[in-house]
Amino acid sequence: MSRESIKNTIERVKADLAKERDQIAYLRSRKSADSASYADRIKNSRDATAKANYRDQKARSAASYDRQIDLHKNTVERLQRQIADLRAELARTK
Repeated sequence: MSRESIKNTIERVKADLAKERDQIAYLRSRKSADSASYADRIKNSRDATAKANYRDQKARSAASYDRQIDLHKNTVERLQRQIADLRAELARTK
């Protein structure tokens, strides 16, 4: 690969990395908003069964967001390794 092509690839990977980080931030904000929504539902519910159901839904929702965030974190790590490899290849290329 030529130096210019490696540099272009690095820039594309950096753009992908930024998108992944934005997605993580978005998921975290959605998780927080959903958690607050469930907390309000639990607080305003008078029935013990309904409160238990909302608590279960809140836990499942949080776990779902955690799984999605972890997937994006793994992608971020993979992209960072890819950038490091490309930079090493760039250093070797004269």
